[in-house]
Amino acid sequence: MHMNWGWGGLDNGWFLDTPGAWIPHEDNVDDYEIGYYYYRTTYYNIKPAEEFCVSPNPNYIEIGPRDTYAWMYNSRSDEELKKFRYRESGSSHWLETEATYESATFVSNLKKGTTYEYETARNCCGDWSSFSDSAEFTTTGDPKDDDAGDNANCPLENVSDMRTSAVKDDFAYIYTSQPNGRVNNQFRYRVLDGGDNWTETEVSDRHFRAIKNLLSATAYEFQVNHECSSADWSGFSASFIFTTTGIASDDDNETPTDDVNDDELDVNTDTDCLKEDPSQMKASGIKDNAAIIYTRFPNDKVNNIFRYRVAGTSDWIETGSDDSHYRRLRDLLAGTTYEYQVNHKCSTNSDSGFSDSYEFTTTGIQDDTGGGDDTGGENENDEDETEMPLDSNCQKENTAEMKVSGIKDDFAYIYSRLPNGSVNNLMRYRVKGSSAWTITDESSKHYRALDNLSPNTTYEYQVNHECSKDGWSGWSDSFYFGTLNFTLSETRSREEPLPYEPRNVQLQITLFPNPASGTINVLLDTGRKKRLGANPKVEIIEHTGKIVKAIKVDGQDEIQLEISDLSEGMYILRYFDESGNRGLTRFVKIK
Repeated sequence: MHMNWGWGGLDNGWFLDTPGAWIPHEDNVDDYEIGYYYYRTTYYNIKPAEEFCVSPNPNYIEIGPRDTYAWMYNSRSDEELKKFRYRESGSSHWLETEATYESATFVSNLKKGTTYEYETARNCCGDWSSFSDSAEFTTTGDPKDDDAGDNANCPLENVSDMRTSAVKDDFAYIYTSQPNGRVNNQFRYRVLDGGDNWTETEVSDRHFRAIKNLLSATAYEFQVNHECSSADWSGFSASFIFTTTGIASDDDNETPTDDVNDDELDVNTDTDCLKEDPSQMKASGIKDNAAIIYTRFPNDKVNNIFRYRVAGTSDWIETGSDDSHYRRLRDLLAGTTYEYQVNHKCSTNSDSGFSDSYEFTTTGIQDDTGGGDDTGGENENDEDETEMPLDSNCQKENTAEMKVSGIKDDFAYIYSRLPNGSVNNLMRYRVKGSSAWTITDESSKHYRALDNLSPNTTYEYQVNHECSKDGWSGWSDSFYFGTLNFTLSETRSREEPLPYEPRNVQLQITLFPNPASGTINVLLDTGRKKRLGANPKVEIIEHTGKIVKAIKVDGQDEIQLEISDLSEGMYILRYFDESGNRGLTRFVKIK
């Protein structure tokens, strides 16, 4: 622990962090703390530690080994920045993990049936402790089955551990799992089967690269090479394949035709909600795998829903509700006839019903292996049932901020950092590599409790947020975790979920005029597309630490405050809200 000295009354003075760490006396290590009054704590029976930052106790670390990977769990309840290093027993080359606040750390590319030693270190106020004493774990499996490759000391990246995110028409992030720790690496990528035309990235120890200027609707492959030591590289991995979004064609600039003019509309003088007339419907921009379909707004510009399918089949695919006069369809089959219909929402209790069908045929040659009602192929996407209409202003969950806790052989808590505040959200999870998702209840809670999990199994989960009516963030990328082989009887009881701790986001605060005598203007800016959080407050604090004004600002990012009643002098203006946004600035009050 570290100690802060100072007085905590209304007229609080300065606080000073002690330069060292404190630990209990050895003769009574379990008796060193009592509560004193209701808002402060007194510590006794302690002495200065020999080190500024004491190494963690290996007894707090729990290992969940598998055949080629392992989870390292830190069971301490307090959040602290920590890292591990590990190596095969008898080896001199340590592999170091990235520093993290999370309770679980994943290490991969281990050998089957092999003993490893590991150590851990913690960060204390910016300084790292020395690594702890070594402890050991052994992976499962038969070492004879381990295909180590040509360079056992610097293994190749495993394709199953590589991934992408934020894939767009011309952009993507590509990732390495850093199987050899945080060492220099290099990526290369190209259009799938593009001969020798690789584009190589710079050499860096980062775990990702942002690649730009890609072709839309095009399959790419990327590979990774790691430098474990000077001139000792793993060699490029096998390829991970992904496909950009968009429409592939010689002219990818196809835009929807203009909306119909008012004088072209069939004006509806009846109170009924008219069905779309198929003779007024059309399609444009038709390609092998894409098309744009239209409505003529028989009831003027109201919300509408399209649905489409391969002609003659039974299952419709529905679009989201919107007042746009068109929809873009993608991932269609080449050389195939489709039909689409439109339904108009004229009022809260009145809709037109779906129209009769309009048919169009995509270009290209039909694939003999696809189409129709055949849903048994490998490319079946069972996730369509869980897709919601998207809100472009609704921030998607970042996997770097997702986490798990309370992991047992059959149970775990999974979490969201609520990037859009306390809004309704859904979580879904499944065994890694399986197709069927289990979807949780819809709630504004920041966590879910998962029961009846399988022991010794890797799971993935994703989060989706509802920022507005019929407006969702879209499912996040997956966060992976593994259940334990077994749970000891003394640790079988379920712990409480971790409390929600908003991520502190430093606001840019602009205040003018400064100095000021009567009124000040305050501008708040998060520096990104993120709404201010719930219950925002502004406080004005004088030099003694006393709060002289506290104002609720109702989510405004431009505030005007009256300060004519304040005495002359320097003041601190502080902003904070429930989403973790924070900001601080100073101003001078004059006559």
